[in-house]
Amino acid sequence: GFNQSSKKFTMTTVRPMANNVQVHDSYGAKCNSRFLLNYGFAMEDNTAPNGSNPNTVPIVAMLLPEHEAFEEKRDIWIRSDER
Repeated sequence: GFNQSSKKFTMTTVRPMANNVQVHDSYGAKCNSRFLLNYGFAMEDNTAPNGSNPNTVPIVAMLLPEHEAFEEKRDIWIRSDER
């Protein structure tokens, strides 16, 4: 986990390891929506035990008229809604 005092992510092994060896970490069994929300990616074929394969995560976004390039961003947003 994250070590607050050293400000680093640390992994603890259950057995001694040599220096400079490759270490593999597992995210564990998770659905794509959890991967996408927490880690920023989704697996191509990751069907959950219940048969679902959620590849989307709802995100609330706000676009205000005072934002830079408001009209261009609004137009892109509207076009993506039409798909």
